[in-house]
Amino acid sequence: MTANRVGPGARKTFAILAIVVVSFTANALAGSPAQRLLATTRALNEVSLPRTTGAYPVGSISLHLVDESRPEIFTDDPDDVREFMVHLWYPAVGDSTGERADYMDVWNGQSLADWLLPSLPDLRSYYFLTVTNSAEDVPLATAEDRFPVVLFSPGLGITDRAYTVFFEELASHGFVVAAISHAFFSGYTVFPDGKRVVTAPRPRDDSQAAWLEEHSYIVNQDAAFVLDTLEELDAGDPDGRFTGRLDLANVGMFGHSYGGGNSLDMCLLDSRIDAAVDIDGGSIYHVDEVGTDRPVMFLLTPTRWEWFQTIRDTWQRLRGFGLLVTVDGTTHISFIDNGWLFTQLAGYEVMNDDDWRLGTIDPAVLVQIERAYVLAFFDVHLRGGRIFDLLRLHHRFDAVEVQRNSFPVVPAPRRATGRRLFPRSTGVRR
Repeated sequence: MTANRVGPGARKTFAILAIVVVSFTANALAGSPAQRLLATTRALNEVSLPRTTGAYPVGSISLHLVDESRPEIFTDDPDDVREFMVHLWYPAVGDSTGERADYMDVWNGQSLADWLLPSLPDLRSYYFLTVTNSAEDVPLATAEDRFPVVLFSPGLGITDRAYTVFFEELASHGFVVAAISHAFFSGYTVFPDGKRVVTAPRPRDDSQAAWLEEHSYIVNQDAAFVLDTLEELDAGDPDGRFTGRLDLANVGMFGHSYGGGNSLDMCLLDSRIDAAVDIDGGSIYHVDEVGTDRPVMFLLTPTRWEWFQTIRDTWQRLRGFGLLVTVDGTTHISFIDNGWLFTQLAGYEVMNDDDWRLGTIDPAVLVQIERAYVLAFFDVHLRGGRIFDLLRLHHRFDAVEVQRNSFPVVPAPRRATGRRLFPRSTGVRR
């Protein structure tokens, strides 16, 4: 099997053309596409993701996964099978050189900009100019024999790339992160051949919760298939990068909103998941009814705890270590990258008490909080790190309130294999 990838240089060319096309379509009466693009570019400062704090440089690749055992229910062609993208971030060798990884494709970038910057069209190409900390397709670091793995599932309708701050930080500390773009769930899923699909329509009435639960099995099966693929790569990566280098006896999963709830679900559905972080999401499956013995951390807005009974029920039914972290001043979408990025835009002041989109917390402080807690949690439960480093974090941040349950941290025995609820799929990596 070989990976079909589009190089960063080619993607930038496509992105420039796409920006012009989108700008022309949306602003046909407000000047030529070239004028709009020029005005947008001039309105921006240099925009960059926060520097990582770990010892490793960060590498990044994208994989196109096709699960031939599952029909695609969201298309009209009965011959279509399930396909989606996964983006890997990993610790790279110190002297590696490669093209800087792009931040986000134009379709997801424009979608987020239209949503979050509705009255500021001149700033809407921020995503295109954002500088990442990742290099494309560089060698894996050699300082450690194997690296633990963390899966990520994004919020419904939001691209996984909008959480790159988390991925780069974890990779810089020695984790391999597999962020999943669930086709028809995660904003635009863009495939190497240029084909793209967008989030499927869902009910807007009281039946939405039932729809989300009914379809959550698709997202969970995607996650299981990613683990299958990583097992294949560890057994024999055609590119040689990951062969024998993935610590699949220590696997975590985290996600935001719908993806956070599904990360909890995977603790019940697949024993290969050893620990989970739920960022402001509620249980979709039955974790709130039966609990789990896996270590779990919630990273929440204050209102999420108050409004979601499933979160409170899950917390009460945990049979293993649990940590509940509430961050004052946050909204549900504060945890995406945009708060940090928008503080760098000329002419945009993100600190607005009436801004429902990104909250009132200083984005620089939130980045420190969210990265520190997710990193420390997985360091404890996947690498045997010190629990005191996790429990003492609240002393650093005034905006944080923390609860922990009475279960001690007990290191899980290393597993030779895991059990998955779903039958193993037949798939290909392109």
